[in-house]
Amino acid sequence: MPADVIRPAPTRPCTRGRVVCGVHWELVRWCHAVVAFVCSIALARAAAAEGVCVQIDATRDNLSDADRNGFRVAVLEALRSEGIQVDPDNIACRGIVVAYSMKLGESVTTTIYAGNKTVTGKASSLDELDLSVRQLVRSLVTGGSLATRFGVTDRQNVLRDQTAPRRVNARDARRWDPVLAIGGGMLQLPSVGDRARQRQKNIVSIEARFWGVLSSDSAGIELYSRLLIHDYAAMGAVKNHYDEARTNSEDKPDLGDLGSGMGLMFSPFLCANYEAGFGLVSFIGSGPPRPFVRVGAATSLLLRVSDPDHRIDLGLGGYVGFGFQLAKNVNISIAANVSSPVFHSLARSGYWYWLTTTAMIELRAVGKERSKRNLDLFGPDDVPTIRRINE
Repeated sequence: MPADVIRPAPTRPCTRGRVVCGVHWELVRWCHAVVAFVCSIALARAAAAEGVCVQIDATRDNLSDADRNGFRVAVLEALRSEGIQVDPDNIACRGIVVAYSMKLGESVTTTIYAGNKTVTGKASSLDELDLSVRQLVRSLVTGGSLATRFGVTDRQNVLRDQTAPRRVNARDARRWDPVLAIGGGMLQLPSVGDRARQRQKNIVSIEARFWGVLSSDSAGIELYSRLLIHDYAAMGAVKNHYDEARTNSEDKPDLGDLGSGMGLMFSPFLCANYEAGFGLVSFIGSGPPRPFVRVGAATSLLLRVSDPDHRIDLGLGGYVGFGFQLAKNVNISIAANVSSPVFHSLARSGYWYWLTTTAMIELRAVGKERSKRNLDLFGPDDVPTIRRINE
C-alpha cells in the first residue's frame, strides 16, 4: 500500500440497542444539556408560583411611575421581612396583595388589602412611605392593631409621633361597672322648737351606682342614686287623713276624700327619700384588697309626710364615703350624706339639715369597655399620620 494513502480513523464499534456511534455521541450529550436547562427553568417557575404577588391598583394610585415602582418594591420587602415568600415577577401567584397610594399635598395615604383584610395609614411625606408600608404590612399579616400599635412597631419602624405621650381617649377606654349597695344606719334631724334632736336608727339604704373607670382601674367618675326608707309611719298618717276626709265628706260632698284616696294608693312610695348625684371614686392600690374613697354632690326628694314639721321638700347636699374592696366583686363601705331642705331653709322653718350615716355591703360587676364598633355614630377615627423620629 502506498505511504501517501491516508486511512480513515477507526470508529467505535456500535453496541446493540444504543445509537451512540461516532459523532452521534456528541449529539446526545448536547441534547442532555438542553433538557437539563429546560427543566431548571420549569422548576424555577414552579418555585415562583408558590410566592405572593403584589399588584398596584393604577386606577386609584396617583404616584409617578418611579414612585409607584418604589412603592411596590417596599411592599415586597415588607412582606419578605414578615416571612412571606413573594413572587416579584408576578409569574404565577399563590396569593395577591393589592396596594395603592394617594398623594394629597405632601401627605400620602396608603391602602393595602388582601382578601377581606384591609389596612390604611397616612405618611406625612413620600420619605416616610416605607415606614408606613412596614407597619401596614405587619398589621395585615399579624392582625396587630394600628390604633394601639401593639405588635406593629419595632426599632426599625418606630415613628416620632409614636414616641410622644399619647392622650387617652376616655370615650374608648372608660369602662362602666354597675354597683349595688345595701345597708342600714341612722338618720339625724336637728331640734325644732321644743322638739329635741332626733336620731332614728332603723333606716334602710339601697344604692345603685355606675363607676366609670379607666383601664387602670384606679379612679373614675360615679353616677349615684339612692332609695332611703325611713318614714315607716307614712302609711298610717295617710290612712288617718283618708278616714278624716271620708268623715267630712258625709255631710258635704267635696273632693277631699278623692285626694286622700289617691294619697293612700301611693302611700308605700311616701316612706322613702329619693336621691341622685354625681361624684368621683378613687382606689388606693393596684388591686384588691385595697381601700377606696367616694365624694360627690346630690339632690334629693325629702319625704316625711308623717312629720308635721316637714312633710315634703327638695334637698341639695353631698356625700362622702370610705370603703374597702375585699375582692374583685365585693366591697364594704360606710358613708355620710347630708342634705339641706331648700324651701324650709328659706322659710326658716322645719329642719335645716338631714344627716344620714350608713354601713353597706356592695356587689360590683365588671362592665365591658366600649368597642370601636359601638362608636360608629361618633364618626370614623382619623387615619393615623406616620412621621419619622428624626424629622
